[in-house]
Amino acid sequence: MADSVCSFNPVYGQGMAVAAMEAIALDSLLSRRNMTATPAAATALADNPHSTRSSSIGTSRYNNLQGLSEEFQHAALTVLQPAWDLATGMERKFAGAKSNEPKPFMAAFIAGYTDVVFELAAKDMVVRCCLDFACLLV
Repeated sequence: MADSVCSFNPVYGQGMAVAAMEAIALDSLLSRRNMTATPAAATALADNPHSTRSSSIGTSRYNNLQGLSEEFQHAALTVLQPAWDLATGMERKFAGAKSNEPKPFMAAFIAGYTDVVFELAAKDMVVRCCLDFACLLV
């Protein structure tokens, strides 16, 4: 998770917030898998929640992880995409910024939007506080 999945420019303060949201997404996926575990696996988990070894009936709390990696990648993308779009939208406006992709509509929109918000934040403390808070959430 976190930087092992996607690294953000620390200037925008998004890394920790995105890592926390990824952790929540992973917890949700694992919880759902635990709830759908076989009764034998659930019993083995209840008997010893710290055990990572299979029990005598061949169950383990890790038996229900097939496909988790792909499922987490999709969940992580849902968390990452808005933050990535915001970060890259702001970065594209700087001289020397490089991209292998043409400037998509959303990046252009975000660059224009952030210009307006930052200009307002310099003049209005309420906008500044909202912007500070939004950087923690995105």
